[in-house]
Amino acid sequence: MRLFCFLTPFTYNSFLVSHFTQALYAAYGLDTYTQEFIGHTMAMFTTEAYLQEPAAQLIEALQLYSISLQVRRGLQGSEAL
Repeated sequence: MRLFCFLTPFTYNSFLVSHFTQALYAAYGLDTYTQEFIGHTMAMFTTEAYLQEPAAQLIEALQLYSISLQVRRGLQGSEAL
């Protein structure tokens, strides 16, 4: 996820980010509890509607979550990426 870039298709690992989030979860075989944790705790979606949205929105939210954790731990500059 850290290397994912919307402008660089080879970072997608052959998954189309325009596919629904539910398809992304299925591609990785994630169970319901893991999906709920990722969607609601990490990405902070309040409803299940995000499952029918493009996976790119989930990925952006998870990147923001990751950056916020790194900043909180005091990493700066290129270390935070």
